[in-house]
Order: sequence, then C-alpha cells, then structure tokens
Amino acid sequence: MPTIVPVRLQHHPEKLVLLDQTRLPIAEEFLYLDTRESVYEAIKKLRVRGAPAIGIAAAYGIYVCLSQKKYQSLEAMEQDMKELTAYFASSRPTAVNLFWALDRMKKTFTEFRNKQGISQADILASLLQESNTIFNEDQEMGKAIGMHGLSLFDKRKQWGVMTHCNAGGLATSGYGTALAPLYLGFEQGYHFSVFYDSRQDLYCKEADLLPMNLQKEALMSLFFVIVWYHWL
Repeated sequence: MPTIVPVRLQHHPEKLVLLDQTRLPIAEEFLYLDTRESVYEAIKKLRVRGAPAIGIAAAYGIYVCLSQKKYQSLEAMEQDMKELTAYFASSRPTAVNLFWALDRMKKTFTEFRNKQGISQADILASLLQESNTIFNEDQEMGKAIGMHGLSLFDKRKQWGVMTHCNAGGLATSGYGTALAPLYLGFEQGYHFSVFYDSRQDLYCKEADLLPMNLQKEALMSLFFVIVWYHWL
C-alpha cells in the first residue's frame, strides 16, 4: 500500500490536489488548484517535492488548466498549450521530471491536434489519459523497485537500513523509490531498523519528511539523523 498520495486529480470539478509539503510535519493540508498561477506557485515554492511528484503535478496541471476554458478554435487552444507548458517549465528550471512530463503532454497534444475531425473535448480526453498514464507508471515503477529491493533481504533476519534524503511516498505517487522495499517488506512481516541522513534545504524539510514517510507505515523502529548544512 502507498503512504499518503501527495499528488492526484479530482474530478467534477477538475482540480489538481497537492499535499502542501511546506506545512509538514506540523499539519497535513491539501491544496485544490485549478489555475495556472496556483500550479506554478506550488511547484516553484516546493509545495510539491520530489522529481516524480513534480512531473505528475505538471501533467495534471496542464490538463486541469486547459479544461477550465472554452476556446474559440483549436489554434487558440494550441497557442495556450504552448504558453502554459513554457510557463510551468520556468517554475523549476532544474527539475528533470518536470520537463519530461511536459514534453509528454506536448507530444500527446500535437498527435491528437493533427488528426482529422478532432475536437477540443477529444484533445482534453487524450491529455487526461496521458497524465493518468504518467501517474500509473510511477506507481508501477515504485512497486517494481520495492519488489526488486526486497528480494535482497532475508525475512528471518532483523535488518538495519541506511537511506538518504526524501525517497519515500511523499516524493512520488505514493510508493516511493528507495523506501519502497521497506514499505512492501513491512506489509509482509520483515523487520527493519532505519537509519537516515539528510540535508537542510530551503524550508528545512528533508530531515522531517523522511521520518514522516516511515511513521505513516508504522515502519520506524530506530533513527540516526545526520543533517548536513550546505552553504553556497
């Protein structure tokens, strides 16, 4: 099972739902976003964190923002798509998954735009499908990482595991990356003691988020915290 799912889509009305990670671990507050400005701000201000989660947020953000308007023509919709993807891309210039997800959404838009007899509703449906695919692929990858990693552990033993940074469900669609084997192992009766190190960042959150990832699964039995302060 995933931990908290930090990014998802709400239907009727269409909204991007994000767990505001600047409020963690004090409060669990969800944001319901349907404007380009609010999506941009959430990505830029680290309300959504972790490469996979950022990519999913951008994909759903494209779909939600385009679904808010009725365009006079497909040409007008296409122009807005270009402006919207460029705007989102400027929110986090170093986020690789952001550009990867935006490129997938642009490719999907172009493929359907060039078909005969296509409507705005058809294009929106294709963008919804692609953004859902990005979300589902991330969940499948997380589970695959978990299964592969768990195969390295003997269930009969107590394991001490050291991990770095925020690699749990809060950085993805819920299953995490480096922590995925621990989630799956906990479900299957494995025993882990978790050591982690982290760094201070803009909101001093990395040292808070990783234990929260583990506490949500009652997985934590031991922590050893090292915080590295990076001064530029």
